[in-house]
Amino acid sequence: MRRRISLLTFAAVLLVHVPTHADNLLFDRFRDYVESLRVQASIPGLSAAIVGQQDILWERSFGSQNIEQSIAARTDTPFHLDGLTQLFTASLVLRCVEDGRLSLDDRVEKFKPSSGDANATLRELLMHVSGTPDNPLFAYRPERLEPLTAAIRACTGDSFRETLANLLDRLAMRDSVPGPDVIALAPPAEGIPGVEVSRYATVLGRLAT
Repeated sequence: MRRRISLLTFAAVLLVHVPTHADNLLFDRFRDYVESLRVQASIPGLSAAIVGQQDILWERSFGSQNIEQSIAARTDTPFHLDGLTQLFTASLVLRCVEDGRLSLDDRVEKFKPSSGDANATLRELLMHVSGTPDNPLFAYRPERLEPLTAAIRACTGDSFRETLANLLDRLAMRDSVPGPDVIALAPPAEGIPGVEVSRYATVLGRLAT
């Protein structure tokens, strides 16, 4: 019980406003903790931030952006974040559903008849299920989401990549790109203008390797 009370007290201290010197001490402890985890897990480089209600309270980079070239990581170093494409794809589809332009019960054949999942619904793709309504089977296969790009095009009138690029801009995610292969496109392929491709190339040039 005493240990539990101590933990609760420590958590409460973190939630209240403390003097600047105490903030600095807490941030220094956190910095050392993150660095020890990085070394223990053999992570080449990473960036961390503590975000307050209105701004960034603390940020720090650790390790290397590029080990071979001895380039240190920075707080604005871009990193690969695996799986975020699925999150954004689901957000775009659900926005279209909210606007009444798509239905989760629409079948894939409506947008891509040649798909191997032509009889599946958008809902089933997003939930990674197949089978019958009475006996749905979960199978995590991200490649099944590919037909959703055709559904998003039908909703927005733009390519999936352009729609994603516009979403990233609205979210002020200026160091994010709509796919690492975007710089291989010949503008204005898929609606991406040349000026944006140049910016994406700069971002990818700073990508942690």
